[in-house]
Amino acid sequence: MYSQFTDYHKIYQQSHWGKMKDSKPSEIIIKNRNKFANDCDIKKYCNIKPKYIIDETKGTHFDHNEYYTDKNGEFVIVSNPYDEHDDFFFEKGWRKYEPMYHEDCMTYIKKVGKGKKGK
Repeated sequence: MYSQFTDYHKIYQQSHWGKMKDSKPSEIIIKNRNKFANDCDIKKYCNIKPKYIIDETKGTHFDHNEYYTDKNGEFVIVSNPYDEHDDFFFEKGWRKYEPMYHEDCMTYIKKVGKGKKGK
């Protein structure tokens, strides 16, 4: 499992990316995954999400979405499309992050409070 190569195996093992087994992920992706978990104070991956969180990832440019909660229980959403869509994501309050799915993918993240629209 890809998750075993990170410092946060217990967090990433539930994600689609973390369950992949075809090879070892690149060192850049491993480093970026560790950085993300640390920078955003990620505590767990979320398999069950409220509707308002799912609604944050509706649209044509979202891909390989991942949902986490931080130490305060706020959601941190990750989307990893293969193409760059800065204007689309920035208009919706997302920010660009280091690649976390594959080096050829873009990564965008957004923090969403408990029961709130994204911030």
